[in-house]
Amino acid sequence: MFWLFFPGVVTSQTLMAKDEEQSRLASVNASMQGIGGASGPILMAALYQINSVVPFVFLAMCYFVLILSFLYIKSKAQAEGV
Repeated sequence: MFWLFFPGVVTSQTLMAKDEEQSRLASVNASMQGIGGASGPILMAALYQINSVVPFVFLAMCYFVLILSFLYIKSKAQAEGV
């Protein structure tokens, strides 16, 4: 189910960004895909050497922080009337 996050995040970013911010947003999204694709396997393999469960716990914590961040930003945007 987590593979559905990225298209939703990109769509919401695109809808919220102003016209003059669209190119910057596209380049940041593209670079993050590259960084994640290059560093993810290396990091997960290193964590797997510690214990086979550690990569999954790490990802769960990252998703938890990500969800809390989005909820905070959403509530802040709603309070400002955006």
